[in-house]
Amino acid sequence: MVFPIWRWGTLQSEIELIEPTGPDVYMSVLIGNKRVMVRLPASAIEGISSAGSLQSGENCTLYVTLAKAPIFDGKTGEALYSSLRASA
Repeated sequence: MVFPIWRWGTLQSEIELIEPTGPDVYMSVLIGNKRVMVRLPASAIEGISSAGSLQSGENCTLYVTLAKAPIFDGKTGEALYSSLRASA
């Protein structure tokens, strides 16, 4: 299913690594067999991680606001976000 750029979607993923950096939290997750780096505001997981319930190996659902999700070509590194926005 293709979502228009201003909508949100969900992705089922498995957490590989959680790296808090202060205002942000970086997570390496597997979506299918693809590794994806996710940046979240620390407030998005406060209470979850402090309770110790967010751990590597767990499955989680990511809610993605497509208008704010930069998308890059995995081979070239080229940013595809602007071309997606133009076609929406």
